[in-house]
Amino acid sequence: MISTRVMKFEALMKLVDNGELEEAREIAQSYVEAQPRNFVGYLCLAYVAFAGDKDKVAAEAYVEETLRHDPRCEEAMRLGVMIWTGSDNAAKEKYYIEQGMRYASREAFYPYRMGILLEAQSLTEAAPYFEKAAGLDARNADYVGKYSNVMYQLGKKKVARDYMQRALGLDPNHTENVRNFAQWSFEDGHFKMARDLSERALQTKHDAESARLVRQAAPTSNWLVAMVLRIGLLFIAPFKGRKTSAKMMLGFVLGLWILCIPLFFISNLVGIIGVTVVLALVVVAGLISNGIRAKRQLGVEAPKTPVKQVAKPVIQAPPAKKVTETKPPKPITREQNREVNPPLAKKATQPTKINPKIFIVPAIILAVIGFGLMEDNSADDYDSSSYNDMSGAEEADYFFTIRNSLENEEDIAQDDIIDDSFYPVFEKLMSQPKLKEQFSSAYTTGEYLDDGELQYLKIEDYSGDLLFLTEFKDYKLHGIYGTGWDDTEAGKARYTELLQAFEEELGISDGVLEEAHMKLIQASFVSNDNNHAVALTMVGEDFQDTFTDMMNDDAVKKQFIASTNFVFIDDSDYQYLKMTDNNDGEPLIAQFEDKNLVYMYGADWSEDAEDQARYEEILSDLDWEDSL
Repeated sequence: MISTRVMKFEALMKLVDNGELEEAREIAQSYVEAQPRNFVGYLCLAYVAFAGDKDKVAAEAYVEETLRHDPRCEEAMRLGVMIWTGSDNAAKEKYYIEQGMRYASREAFYPYRMGILLEAQSLTEAAPYFEKAAGLDARNADYVGKYSNVMYQLGKKKVARDYMQRALGLDPNHTENVRNFAQWSFEDGHFKMARDLSERALQTKHDAESARLVRQAAPTSNWLVAMVLRIGLLFIAPFKGRKTSAKMMLGFVLGLWILCIPLFFISNLVGIIGVTVVLALVVVAGLISNGIRAKRQLGVEAPKTPVKQVAKPVIQAPPAKKVTETKPPKPITREQNREVNPPLAKKATQPTKINPKIFIVPAIILAVIGFGLMEDNSADDYDSSSYNDMSGAEEADYFFTIRNSLENEEDIAQDDIIDDSFYPVFEKLMSQPKLKEQFSSAYTTGEYLDDGELQYLKIEDYSGDLLFLTEFKDYKLHGIYGTGWDDTEAGKARYTELLQAFEEELGISDGVLEEAHMKLIQASFVSNDNNHAVALTMVGEDFQDTFTDMMNDDAVKKQFIASTNFVFIDDSDYQYLKMTDNNDGEPLIAQFEDKNLVYMYGADWSEDAEDQARYEEILSDLDWEDSL
């Protein structure tokens, strides 16, 4: 429930935003006179001074007075940040940001603003703050996209792509994120994706930057241009900075001219022919590029001043309005004993170092030239995990369409995206609140598997835990496999088979298969299945009888089923899952070998002294490794 004090402040904000400054000022002053020790009046006066009078000094004085009466007033700290955002006094902005992170630690706004503040000095120092903001507000495309962009600039491209995919999953038409992804794709040589994303950016916002991206990527639709740029990209890869078409073509010329030097040892004529062919290829590629760009004239004027987009704060400052002369409110004596953090030290920026390693073994270059001649739609590792040009991109788009429709309570176009044979099953699954919530909060990392007839996507939650696998046929959702989704014997067996196939094809992070197998085993013993045939296929042959006897003990079985929190640790010989329930009960230890359960340890599970001693030893080792 919103407190009366906050309601008062929000009502006053509306008055100021509507230009009714005099009335707002009188109301704020009346709050102060009625309750001089209450922070609300001073907070209201601060907003009038900031948003109405554009007087930063007075506004900050009222903010300080507000915090004197209530040091935890989040609105005052946020207003303090806004007052000094973009000013030359970074120390004051930093002070209010630090107060916000201290007293409103769950608000993503403050670490995001701290990251913006540090970004100009050091991306390395700013990165943890952007990461924290993206973690606190994982559904904010601005925060997630910003962290992704910083990771890319720091050279952590895999992390950047994962977060950018998540950001585009939240908002596929976020202009800045689409632009960044388009530029990355171009610089990494994924030209088809760059063309698609730049076109999308232009549709989202028809301005000079989007037009530049389109004109940059459009010529790569020609195979010769794409080949020249890809090869040139290899030679300029060691250099930092934005990689443009001109730099790539220059890299192509200089790099291949260097490789032509050995031809002169054969004869001068052969060497001259090689150099001439390289130059001719660049000239032809340049002419083709100019021709394609000429056909793609966009007619967009560059903006007069660059517009810097920042995260939209809760408190918004309205446009400046002229106000008539009014009586000033009671002056507030500003306290000087509040220590402000020292200004941020500017780190000396070092000039970009050029990596001298620009020569590549001729054999590798010949292989790359062969790659450049391949069709533009060739698959590679990046395509398997990218958002819009990856293998399985259409399946991923349909998955997000279904997921977003569920979130927005919209009707799903059955014939277009869900197979007729699966639609009744899907409706039944979505009638279960737990499964519907799981589906609505899921996203795909782009890990894709195609067995020729059917296609599969790995679906995770925002923390990276595997939720289920989606099956597609002819680009339509055809089935879902996972714990709780298809608990038939055939469904469990298919789920296990697919997990194994994913691991062999793409590799799965440590513990995913072990956790998935454990969930399936638990689900089997939760159900009325007396056979447990599929579950026991995930248990080592030598342990199957012992495990079945354990599960015949009701107390042991109850503890086993309730232990759903997993911590995975690999000691190279065996893999272990430490399993706990939600009531801080005694943990269980599941020992795995080759993805199969080979033993279980629990407190008082066995009368064998060696078993109990081994349980204590493993638990101690796991706790120690987990603390590292």
